[in-house]
Amino acid sequence: MEERTLKENGRKIKLKRMQSGETDALEETNETEEGEEAEISLEFGEIDEDLAGLSPEETEELLKKREKAREEARKERDKLLEEGERLLRAKKYEEGEPFFAQALLYDPDERRSQEGLWVCRTRNFTADEAFFDLKSAQEFSNLSEGTKRLVLSKMGEGLKAERAALSSEREAIEGKFLAAQRARRKSFSENRNYYLVRSLIFLGAFLLLLVGALVSVYFIPRTKTDLPIILTIAFGAAALLSLLIGVIFLRGLYGALRLCRENEKLSSTEDGARLKEVRERLECLSLVLGEEERSENES
Repeated sequence: MEERTLKENGRKIKLKRMQSGETDALEETNETEEGEEAEISLEFGEIDEDLAGLSPEETEELLKKREKAREEARKERDKLLEEGERLLRAKKYEEGEPFFAQALLYDPDERRSQEGLWVCRTRNFTADEAFFDLKSAQEFSNLSEGTKRLVLSKMGEGLKAERAALSSEREAIEGKFLAAQRARRKSFSENRNYYLVRSLIFLGAFLLLLVGALVSVYFIPRTKTDLPIILTIAFGAAALLSLLIGVIFLRGLYGALRLCRENEKLSSTEDGARLKEVRERLECLSLVLGEEERSENES
């Protein structure tokens, strides 16, 4: 709230601007003493920047437009809620879900919309797959506490049991998968080093032989013997052969590097793919049930 008290021409006027943007003026007729300065007192709260610099008439007009827009939004929200609840009573959960989701766009804190949406998503608290979608789990974590308590009172025990089962499965898979991954990592690293060393050797030999061929070419017009020509041909042929072998080893190196990268991915094996899925489901449950509660159960 912003409050101003002005004294002018023997009149005392107090202006108040509320957080809603409404302006209240109260005139007090107390006379000011001669030579007394105008008193201005400000109590700052949340200030609406859109109202700054507007005249009283412009402020009033803007506030009316805002109230009209809010009223229209409420009516549209209520229509969506009414249709969603009709479909909910008919147990048409899949059809009703979009209506509650749209109603939340008008008022994200509307509890009827939140509850209706999750009744639809859980098929009246009989299906839990919505909790294992990361986006839906994040949305659930941002719901009002009342809505979360309602949903978890219906499905919380089942979700906790599922989390305990997934935690046990994760521990069992992780040990097996990580041990196999380390074993493959050693083998793949040795294979990578094998191709890397030979690639460098043959590419280095190619460069040296190429230099030898160029030096030999330099001496061809400067000598009367055939030796520079013979050396040029020999160095050139050897350089070409080294390049070809080097390219072969480079291809092998590329394949070895790809195997090393794939080995670090969870999806590289069936166990790894399952481990990735279990971790993702546990991440969703931590959002739904809460990190603190998960830590207490695991300890």
